[in-house]
Formats: sequence, C-alpha cells, structure tokens
Amino acid sequence: MSIGLGSLVSLGSYNKFRHNAFRDCVAYAAVNSATSLFGGVVIFSVLGFMAQEMNVPIDKVAQGGPGLIFIAYPKAISKMPIAPMWAVFFFLMILVLGMDSEFVNIEGVACALIDLFPGIQRRRELFVAGLCFVSFLVGLSMITQGGMYIFQLFDFYSASGMALLAVAVWECVALAWIYGGMEHLKNVQTMLSMKCKLIPFAVCWYVITPGLCLLCSYLYLLNMNH
Repeated sequence: MSIGLGSLVSLGSYNKFRHNAFRDCVAYAAVNSATSLFGGVVIFSVLGFMAQEMNVPIDKVAQGGPGLIFIAYPKAISKMPIAPMWAVFFFLMILVLGMDSEFVNIEGVACALIDLFPGIQRRRELFVAGLCFVSFLVGLSMITQGGMYIFQLFDFYSASGMALLAVAVWECVALAWIYGGMEHLKNVQTMLSMKCKLIPFAVCWYVITPGLCLLCSYLYLLNMNH
C-alpha cells in the first residue's frame, strides 16, 4: 500500500546512493507480512469472542471498516478486565497509527509536488503546513452528520481498493515496460555495488506483480457484483 501511495518511494529518496536498499526491502516485506499475520490473529480472535458472546455467525459481528474499529472492538474491550485501561490503550493506538500514517502520506505528496515545482523547496515548511491545513479542512467534512458517507467515498475511491490497485499496475508498467525492467535492474546493481542475481525481481516487475494486481481487481469487481 505504501508503494502504491508513493510514501516508500518518497522516503527512500532521502537515502544515500550506496545505501543497501535491498536489505531494507527484504526487512520491510518480512516485517509487513509478520505484522499482517499478527493483526489477523488479533482481529479474528476478538471477532470470534464477540460472535460467541452474541451467539451469531462471525460475519454478523461487523462488516469491517469504521464499524469494526468504533463498534465491535470497543464492545469487546468493555468485557475485558480493567476495561478503562485497555480502552485508553486502544484509542491511543488508533491515534498514533493515524498520525504516523499521515506523516508518510503528507511526505509522499510534498515530495512529488516539490519535484515538479522546485521553487517550493525554499518554503518547504510553509508548503507542508499548507498541505496539513487542507487535509484538516477535508477531514472536517467527515465529522459532519453525513461524514460517514464522505469517509467511505474517500476510502473507496482514493486510498484503497481498485484505485490503489490501478496505481500499482501502472507503476509496474511505467517501470518495467516503459523505462525498462532490465535497465532498472542495472541501476539497482550499480547502487548496491554487487552483481547479485536479481532476475526474479525483474520477472515480478514485468509479469507477476501487475498480473496479481489485475487478478485482485477482477475478484474485487466480481465480489462487488454479488
């Protein structure tokens, strides 16, 4: 997701030319996968507990999204020992998660615009403050009476799902088929100062990654029709 949004690319641009980006990519993929597995265990253990308590199928507890965070989880936390303490920890986690997500997302937008308009660099702090203020104004619309509908529109069409998969596909097309996957492979080998066997990565850029994204898009649309 961070790759599709441009956040990782923006943060990576601050590395030195000879930085071992290969090691960072492997570590990022491993930590990301491990975190997803851990998060899945935590989420479904809570949903399973709630389903048993309510005596309903697990898919009836919550449909995901805001309902999972603000309805299902608080209800489960209220049944834990020392519930107020866990409630504070839970919502503090949500706050920190939202803040650190905004750090990298704002950086991704700022880097892209500064690359297009280098003159902004002289007033970078003011420019980033302006981006934060605009984001704040947009966020205000999501706490109105109909804010949930606005939130879902933004969530569906700009930050996840088909929109993000489309961005990922076109990133692969631009990198592998327009710039040239093998040319990019040479660039990586030059930066790493090593002739490592990175051909499997080129295969991912050319075929596997865009193919999987298109398959996910197809399944996503198929699920929407049902």
